[in-house]
Amino acid sequence: RRPRQLCRLTSHASCVNAVRFAPITTNSSNNKRWLASGAVDGLVMLWCHMGGGGGSGDSEAASNPLFGGGLEHWRCAATLRGHDGDVLDLQWSPLGDKLASASVDNTVTVWQAWPAGQHKRLATLKGDGGLVKGVTWDPVGRYLASQSDDGSLCVWRTDTWRQEARITAPFKGAPQSTPFLRPSWSPDGSFILAANAVNSGFPTAPLIHRDKWASDMDLVGHIKAVTCCSVSPCLLSGPGAGLRNGGSDLNAEKEEEEVHAACMALGSKVRIEESPRKPT
Repeated sequence: RRPRQLCRLTSHASCVNAVRFAPITTNSSNNKRWLASGAVDGLVMLWCHMGGGGGSGDSEAASNPLFGGGLEHWRCAATLRGHDGDVLDLQWSPLGDKLASASVDNTVTVWQAWPAGQHKRLATLKGDGGLVKGVTWDPVGRYLASQSDDGSLCVWRTDTWRQEARITAPFKGAPQSTPFLRPSWSPDGSFILAANAVNSGFPTAPLIHRDKWASDMDLVGHIKAVTCCSVSPCLLSGPGAGLRNGGSDLNAEKEEEEVHAACMALGSKVRIEESPRKPT
């Protein structure tokens, strides 16, 4: 079955840098789906799913540009203004009641995203010394982390919006030319996987532990700066030997204690181009 365009959202006046679906929680208004988009125009837009997706949909709504036109119908429910520059990243809080946006104006803005129709700015975080290029929430909502191109990662408390820690050691000597710096929190909240670090001159992604806000482990392998990190929201579980050997140990003892592991993905500035195929 060929992929089909479900909807086209066109309200931004310039390039869109980030789009994030809201988590499905009990806070969802009438069980509707929501997504947020941030763009070079400095705006954050909240979109509400109005229906469709199960077939051809209502022909009048499908042709109405207000709803994006297509099999699914989305409406811009709110436009959040507050940044003085490009919005580079967005992240919903675990419960979907808040939204954090990172911008080149050196700030992180936290928005109230719930209840619907009562959106407002809750806080503006100004501890970063450079362009803020990524944000990530603690899975229990106690902290928010932001990473900027001044070579730092800041951790903020969500009860007071004050800075809890500022980590710089892993990022000394890192390049500032990366378009994004998107960290990711582990699903158990024990560590942050950060982007654009350097160890012995090589690009790495450090694991910053929650207990001391320090890193003692790096993920290596990329030849260019790491720009995006993503930790799976689900922990993997299985026999200890099987997970320690990348799941390849088929002879792991059944009675061995079960262990849990996180699955992580990294993206870098390396551009991979497919070689042209030779005619057959």
